[in-house]
Amino acid sequence: MLNENDIEQLTLQRLQSLGWEYRYGKDLPVH
Repeated sequence: MLNENDIEQLTLQRLQSLGWEYRYGKDLPVH
């Protein structure tokens, strides 16, 4: 069962990943 810290970490990682895709997705090759 997830606790608040786990959920926060997952959310931050997801937002960070989306942010990178948004900023650099056009410049980076598709993996």
